[in-house]
Amino acid sequence: MGTPDAPDFSRLWELHNIGQTGGTQVADIDGLKAWALQTGQTEIVLGIVDTGIKYNPPNLQANMWPNTEEVPDDGNGFVDDGFGWDIATDGADPRNDTGHGAHVSSTIGALGNNHLGLVGVNWTVRPKGLKFLTARGSRATSGAVETLVHRTTNGVHILNNSWGGGGESRAMRDAIAFARGFTQCTGRGGQ
Repeated sequence: MGTPDAPDFSRLWELHNIGQTGGTQVADIDGLKAWALQTGQTEIVLGIVDTGIKYNPPNLQANMWPNTEEVPDDGNGFVDDGFGWDIATDGADPRNDTGHGAHVSSTIGALGNNHLGLVGVNWTVRPKGLKFLTARGSRATSGAVETLVHRTTNGVHILNNSWGGGGESRAMRDAIAFARGFTQCTGRGGQ
């Protein structure tokens, strides 16, 4: 596997740093070495717990988790959850409001070698939007707890939680422990 054909790959110093932005050479995650071994698994569903997800860019759209069982309703208590769920508004559209969730989902799961923009760490992971933060990027800890408890039971293997919060929370600690029981990867490379 050589360098991905993504036009913006040279800007992604976190994946392959040659000092291109004035940074330290090799201060990266060794993306090229990792991709020589594996570029990802389509069986992995990644829950993006954040401000939402941008599911229509061409380099992410092909990877999005599709709820194929939703037609007409899979009975999971979340009607029309085709790409995930918006806990903040209790709605079916987890579309990103601020850009952070879109950035995170692309960094992790943008399709590789398709001649488009960026490339993600895992080229074939299935991002699933689990929006709990409002457009202002805020929400009570209870929203995160609800997201972790109720959504991890719906086929998520890995959770990405790229957000901050308040102080110690027993409910959050319990929700994380609960989620661990449901977010176990299987197959090659999973733990």
